[in-house]
Parts: sequence; C-alpha cells; structure tokens
Amino acid sequence: MVLTLTSIRLVHSPKPFKFLENLHTLCLKYCSLEDVAILGKLKGLQILSIVDFEIQRLLKEIGQLTQLRLLDLNYCSHL
Repeated sequence: MVLTLTSIRLVHSPKPFKFLENLHTLCLKYCSLEDVAILGKLKGLQILSIVDFEIQRLLKEIGQLTQLRLLDLNYCSHL
C-alpha cells in the first residue's frame, strides 16, 4: 500500500493514519505535519520519503520504524 500526500497540512489528528498499519510507502511532499510522533506508529513502513520538509534534526520516531529500508530526505535544507 502506497500513500502520497502533497501540499497538505496535517494538524493534531492521528485519525487519518490510524488505519494505515499496513502502509508500505509514505511520500510527504511539501507537507506540514504538526505531530510527527504518528510516523512511529506506521510499523510496516518500508519506504519514507519526506521532500521539502522544514525539520532541523532527524525525527526520533523514525527509529521506531524497524522495517524501514529507504529514507528519502530530499530538499530538507534545514536538516
């Protein structure tokens, strides 16, 4: 299962992600995600692409993604 979100602002609600336990690939392009902790709940995630995200350090929640094989951080210039 693959999900691509472009130019979306996700605020304070993990509800959209709670049904995505079997998600294989998540692509976030030009998105704003206020609660990044929700990424750690996607245990089956193998590919995470975060493009043009304003993060200054690697998210600790990524460490919970034990199946992760590819982490794409293109255009995260503040990292």
